[in-house]
Amino acid sequence: MKIIKIFLSILVFSIILGSCSSIPKEERLAAVNEKKEQSALFLSQGHNEYGWKNYESSMTLYKSSFSLAASVDWGEGMIRSLVHLSRSADRIGESDKSLEYMDAAEELLKDIDNTTLLILVGNRKSEWLLFNESPQKAIEQSEVVIALIDSEKSEEVGESWRIQAAAYKRMKNYEKALESIENALSLDEEQHYVAELASDYYIRGSILSLSGREADAIDSMYLALQKDKFIENTPAIAQDLYALALIYEKSGQNENANHYFQRSYLVYKGVREEVPPVLVEKLKNGLNSPLLFQETDIF
Repeated sequence: MKIIKIFLSILVFSIILGSCSSIPKEERLAAVNEKKEQSALFLSQGHNEYGWKNYESSMTLYKSSFSLAASVDWGEGMIRSLVHLSRSADRIGESDKSLEYMDAAEELLKDIDNTTLLILVGNRKSEWLLFNESPQKAIEQSEVVIALIDSEKSEEVGESWRIQAAAYKRMKNYEKALESIENALSLDEEQHYVAELASDYYIRGSILSLSGREADAIDSMYLALQKDKFIENTPAIAQDLYALALIYEKSGQNENANHYFQRSYLVYKGVREEVPPVLVEKLKNGLNSPLLFQETDIF
């Protein structure tokens, strides 16, 4: 029932295959594969919008992805779309809607024997608890997910440790946060997951900065930037540059800070023509204004 409710709520994007009993098997298979490819493309485009913090836009793309997956009863595609719909809904403050999407994904899992998807949904539950309940509950849920990992090899495995690190960081337990992110790094390095390694180094840089280890934090953030540049992840590059500027400013290296604020601005301006207001204000008002430190406690 939950799946039907979700499907009807985003029916505007749905593309349903008509009766095709008279179509040759090869053509039917090609049509199904085309729907799956289109669904995966919308999912990827949604990730890009999410990276730029355009959460309303990402939700529109994830809904399209879900509808296409549902039109050919592609369970994996539907689950992935629902998980990311849940994540985007959290970002715009719709926690009830986020929970609804997450529950629907969990219901679909009953028909699929796939450890990677089980970890994916479990990670979303941990993240939801971090956003909407408490870091402690998120840590407890992450332990449940980590117990499932065993020898599983997928990008979602490191995410379990990243969420746990974020929860410990929220609790200001930086030692435990570092332990968790080092576990993520070890797993992602072993499997050569470049995008995930970039996230690991970024989170590690944040934790190190909060621990008062600015020099180590800068080194870690440079590694995040290096990985993001390698895969040409432009939204993340802009964020890495911004983070470097914050840490340099915090450590009193204003010339370097200004350099990276400028570079971050140029990436935003060149790609989206939409620059975060806080960055514009920083460049306008000069360094050492209190604005950025009012904005964030992550560095």
